[in-house]
Amino acid sequence: MSATITIQQYHNLRNEFRKYLQGIHPEWNESTLSTRMSDAFFALNNDIGVDFWAGLASEESMLEVRDHIHDYFAYQKKYDSPDARADYYLSSLRLLKSFLDENYPSLPIDWSGGRITKMYLRSEFQSWMRNQKKSNGEPYSPKTISQYSSSLKNSTAKLNLVGEIHHDLFNYFSYDEFEEVREVILAAPNFEEVDLAAGNKAYSNGMKMYARFLKELSENAFTDMVAGEPEIEYPDYSVDDFLNEVYMTEERYRTLKGLLLRKKNVILQGAPGVGKTYAAQRLAFSIMGKKDRDRVRMVQFHQSYSYEDFIMGYRPEGNAFVLTKGPFYEFCKRAKEDDREHFFIIDEINRGNLSKIFGELLMLIENDKRGEDNAIRLLYKDELFSVPDNVHIIGMMNTADRSLAMIDYALRRRFAFFEIEPAFATEGFRAYQMKVNNTKFDALIGAVVKLNAAIVEDASLGSGFQIGHSYFCTAETIDDAWLSEVVDYELLPLLHEYWFDDPSKVEHWISALRGAIRG
Repeated sequence: MSATITIQQYHNLRNEFRKYLQGIHPEWNESTLSTRMSDAFFALNNDIGVDFWAGLASEESMLEVRDHIHDYFAYQKKYDSPDARADYYLSSLRLLKSFLDENYPSLPIDWSGGRITKMYLRSEFQSWMRNQKKSNGEPYSPKTISQYSSSLKNSTAKLNLVGEIHHDLFNYFSYDEFEEVREVILAAPNFEEVDLAAGNKAYSNGMKMYARFLKELSENAFTDMVAGEPEIEYPDYSVDDFLNEVYMTEERYRTLKGLLLRKKNVILQGAPGVGKTYAAQRLAFSIMGKKDRDRVRMVQFHQSYSYEDFIMGYRPEGNAFVLTKGPFYEFCKRAKEDDREHFFIIDEINRGNLSKIFGELLMLIENDKRGEDNAIRLLYKDELFSVPDNVHIIGMMNTADRSLAMIDYALRRRFAFFEIEPAFATEGFRAYQMKVNNTKFDALIGAVVKLNAAIVEDASLGSGFQIGHSYFCTAETIDDAWLSEVVDYELLPLLHEYWFDDPSKVEHWISALRGAIRG
């Protein structure tokens, strides 16, 4: 008879496992930790034809799980080396088994055959939706709930996506994993088209509500696990943590921090792969002194993004239009009730029309126009609104994007601009390189440094088009297969774009990069 595993039990286990990994690997940053967490549960989340829990019973059973993962990748034909991929997932699975051996040795047998079914999750989501209220205080109609559920189940299959993503989003029962998947979905080239076809933006709105549902579920599970503790204790995050994780000198960090606190609004600009998003989040953590994600919000601008998306506007809901509040409005309202620093992060900020998106609030983000004394009346609501003094805006822009026009003066006047540069020459990256201790990796970095010098000297490119260091910081284990994938599937397309009119130059540099890792 199969075990019945509740969502709360699963979330409790994940949260405890995360704390376990933090304890045995304090040197791991948040990205590595999340990757290891995701990889450990890969076989469960992707339903690859094996009893996941029974597979954790012994080394032999884990090797069987590893073989199933290998066969999955071989069938998908997405990677040149399914063996290396499967071995990497096996290493994460072994970490999970070590945790279980220390804390829940009987769990693999107790939960053998058990499943967290997507049908159960879908039913729970629908029940939760029936208890939610729209911004006007009205409940969601049965038709809307049905539309949201149907879109979550079916719409993803219609996207032009590359990657391992379930088409039925009810396969995701972890808030963190779903948020990562949602970012990939929103970046799909035909997302707007699919969302429109779903009717009343049931796809995007359904994902927003499902994320809220999973977050509440996760928080409730965490509360159950640490009964007696009134709130989540966020990990400390210091300046030293920032300098260890973001390859930047302390002097430049102090300059960047000072700019943000003084100007209130900063744009991190730089070449692809220099870690702008990573640096933005950790800059916020370092100023807060905690990894408090509740005081950090991130959105991405694009050409179609509008005031109605960002602040508030009327959205179709069933047979009527409902006034819906946007992320910036809600974030400012929450920050107003809390004196602590809050950080609003905007990716691809130069892709949006700032005047169109901020509207009458563009003036209010200036550092000397903050607070209730400068409040103005909103376009869609008879309400005075102001941007609190404790809200800091961090934007990111890719200097290598040829499709973008020059930044308008409205943006330049209200933001300070800070260049994030490739960090190959920094002490932090050199220490990372020594830790990797791989001669082929060293040779590839040397070739990339020479490539960057050529890019800087090219009159049609320049320093803003250099290859960033973060391309080489994403793997915990670096082997020949991973190095080849970085060159062939990340750097090669970039060079084709840079020198689309000079194939011989592309061929020269690809040969140099491939030669570096052949040894």
